[in-house]
Amino acid sequence: MKTWLDRVGKIARAHFPIREVLFPTDIPTWETPIEDAPPASCPASSSQEAIYYANLELPMGASFEEIKRQYRTLLRRYHPDRYAMASPDKQAVAKEIATRLNEAYDYFRAKQV
Repeated sequence: MKTWLDRVGKIARAHFPIREVLFPTDIPTWETPIEDAPPASCPASSSQEAIYYANLELPMGASFEEIKRQYRTLLRRYHPDRYAMASPDKQAVAKEIATRLNEAYDYFRAKQV
């Protein structure tokens, strides 16, 4: 028989998964030294676009309407205000995820115009 605590724990795990796709470790950033950067044959815009699609959990080539719908769904799930009473670690993770979602959506919105 499941207790109330079991159900709350299951809900918390379902709403706060930590996904490797939102925090890629092998992707170069502006902090990456030049010698560790990808080769010049790899266009930066396409790799960055792939990261944005991954952050939004969408396949490459999704329509803007799909991007918009997924952005709103994920932002609702990971908005930092939902974790105001959570531990500082979870608050930091939620803020980082929301920042990455906003960055991805801003990129696609600018590309749409």
